[in-house]
Amino acid sequence: MKRATYYWLINQTICIAVLAGQSYASTGNQLTKEQAGKLVSALSAKPIQTIDATLHKRVTKPKKDIDEIRKEVEKEYEKLMARVNRLSGPGIIIEKPDLEEMVSRKIKEYNQPRVMEEHIRIDGGLYRLDQIMIESDKKVATTFVNCGDKEKGDYTHFAYQHESKTANISNSKSRWSEHRLDEWAGMPKAIRFLFRMLLNKDESKSDVDSTISNEEAINKLVKGQIEGFRIQIDPEENNNQCVIISISMSFLNNTLYTITVDKHDYARVYHFERYSMAGELQYRRDTNTFGENGYPLRIEICDYDNHGQLRDQTTAVVEKVVLEPELPAALFAFTVPPGYTMIDDRQSPALIVSPKED
Repeated sequence: MKRATYYWLINQTICIAVLAGQSYASTGNQLTKEQAGKLVSALSAKPIQTIDATLHKRVTKPKKDIDEIRKEVEKEYEKLMARVNRLSGPGIIIEKPDLEEMVSRKIKEYNQPRVMEEHIRIDGGLYRLDQIMIESDKKVATTFVNCGDKEKGDYTHFAYQHESKTANISNSKSRWSEHRLDEWAGMPKAIRFLFRMLLNKDESKSDVDSTISNEEAINKLVKGQIEGFRIQIDPEENNNQCVIISISMSFLNNTLYTITVDKHDYARVYHFERYSMAGELQYRRDTNTFGENGYPLRIEICDYDNHGQLRDQTTAVVEKVVLEPELPAALFAFTVPPGYTMIDDRQSPALIVSPKED
């Protein structure tokens, strides 16, 4: 459930474009001033800072060969056993995982969808997921929280396993993966980041991120003055209410991003695709249902591996969402619930504190 961010790709892309030493104007369906204005307006919209949402989620994976699954689980098992052995000590009893049970569970995961109920709170870089995994004969509840400030090198994160009654805190760099619901509304973060870098770049100033006005940004887009990149806008086939915006690297002619937006409001994004430098599809998100506040209510997400093969598909249905709520700091603070065993992995060896007996 842990991952790394992908934004390094954008920086690499910008560096390659600059090294090419060429300037390309937008070709094909060049942006009009009206289109450029709508795009800049959508890019300038303030992103969501805090969010409180409950949703139902269904995740499916492509079927895998049983031998392949077993090899995958055996690797996980070795890592898990190393951790169990590290935590073991005098007077401490930790139940060892059963390999065959893990294999059986993983086979189920690939042969039938995982269904879960989630409550997610986000406040800037703070993230909390309260999740109930719904299995055939039981429900498994877990809380995952990222509470450290990564910008300052703090990767602190913790989890409450409610079934086994354990509270585990760590500061390893492999934090919990985050379902960034705050990024499902408006222009995707990756595109906002890319355009901020490209439009704000002023060769006459030493500060690459120097801010330019919206009017200057619009003129840059209309004149095609985006070094190394091509931006095209086309009407979506069979739909006169949407337009497709494609962003590609001019000298490689590879598409980096494709988004389908409402032709009147470019901040309403129906479809988003992200590609690798080699042109392989990495990520796709679709939605066609929005609430009164403009937030999407049903989302389909597909993740792909480095070879463009489907890794998993997620369907999320948002039951309730509150934008920009005031969230109490206690939500993101590590507080061991009564009756839970604490495992502090920030120390070596790990500190284990059993609950006090009444």
